[in-house]
Amino acid sequence: MGIAPHAANTSGFERVLDIRFAAATTPTIEGARSVSSAALLEDPSHFIPTMTTPTLIVCDIGLRSRTAALALQTAGYSSIRSLSGGMEAWFDEKLPVHTPGLLTAEQYRRYDRQIKLPGVGVEGQHRLGSSSVAIVGVGGLGAPVLSYLAGSGVGRITVIDSGVIELSNLHRQTIYTTQGVGAEKAEQAAAFATQLNPEVEMHHRHLTLSSSNAAEALSGHDVLVVCTDSFETAHVVNEASVELGIPMVFGSVYRTEGQLAVFHPGGGGC
Repeated sequence: MGIAPHAANTSGFERVLDIRFAAATTPTIEGARSVSSAALLEDPSHFIPTMTTPTLIVCDIGLRSRTAALALQTAGYSSIRSLSGGMEAWFDEKLPVHTPGLLTAEQYRRYDRQIKLPGVGVEGQHRLGSSSVAIVGVGGLGAPVLSYLAGSGVGRITVIDSGVIELSNLHRQTIYTTQGVGAEKAEQAAAFATQLNPEVEMHHRHLTLSSSNAAEALSGHDVLVVCTDSFETAHVVNEASVELGIPMVFGSVYRTEGQLAVFHPGGGGC
């Protein structure tokens, strides 16, 4: 029933049917046809020419393909095999794949779980990779913001912070380490993000923003994210947001309470 990836790669199946949800837009075996499991089982003859056609069924980890293969065998199809471990095992063994445009094979794997989310998809992931974000303040709020933005594949990120890492930061600012105490937050935050996702173009500035330097520091980004506990700095960023026409996301945390707002120049509050 099941067949290992290397054996499947050399077996010369006449038909390869990929029943994954997003098979049509993600890397798959060369020549594989995307089909839903429901459609395949409802009318197998539409996808498999004869009852003896050597056919490989593949899915994500080999469970749904095994179920489909068992059903087809019960229906009389005698040359059906399921890819053991699914495409995850195929990728792990670095076997050849056909990769659709926009993203690389590695990007498809790295961002697989969010690409599958409704509203994201390949186009959404490509847009994330083409975007740029400036994060002002990489402390208790900015640290997780940076972690998730870098992990999600935002193409270019700039972190701006004038502080240094303190021991009392570490229980909640988990992108830093004990060995980094005393080092500049901006530099250490950028190093963390690069280790997490080397694809992200990281920039860092050890800088206190003011009305004289904010516009220069923040220009060229698609979104500004304010994670500082300084209202003075938040107002400076807001002024730059209006001047540059860049949306500003403002977040604030106090104990167990939080606030979040989006200020869009010309399209909302200021």
